[in-house]
Amino acid sequence: MAGEEPWTEGDDDISFIRLPPDLVGNIAKDCVFLDAERNSSKHEPDDRSSLIPAYSVFGLVEKFTGATTRQSGMATTLLKGVLTSGVLRDFGALNATLECFKENLPDLPDSFGGTSGGGLWRVYVRKRDDGSFEAVHHRLIGIASREDKGSPPRITCQGMGRIEAILESARRSVVYR
Repeated sequence: MAGEEPWTEGDDDISFIRLPPDLVGNIAKDCVFLDAERNSSKHEPDDRSSLIPAYSVFGLVEKFTGATTRQSGMATTLLKGVLTSGVLRDFGALNATLECFKENLPDLPDSFGGTSGGGLWRVYVRKRDDGSFEAVHHRLIGIASREDKGSPPRITCQGMGRIEAILESARRSVVYR
């Protein structure tokens, strides 16, 4: 976890949750986990001259989260993920900013809310001869932490250098029982 109580509006936030191995096993059958070491050591494509970089934040948005229903002892909550694409600004080891494409704005909520904690991804795509696109490389390059509702809206993200430092600190402070 980064930061200390009391947290204030505008603080950069990142947190990690330790999951017991048996719970991870149950979740892993339905979900994909990102291997942080593999992500950070993943090599960039050698020849990027024919590739198109695409940048997006993917996360859950609080406004689009449905009410929790209970039936037969099972609780279900409708979640909706939002992929927000844009132009990468101010990219560095500590911070990165995604300036949202205006084409996205009609589909976005007034506030990104729960997008905090969503991943900022860089995907290199190649245009095929038939006009379709093929993703050839992807990498997590940040974690969304703040929004700026200006025109155009921007999502400020923690850069991978900061995330790796926080993750290392979290690893050192974990107490195994």
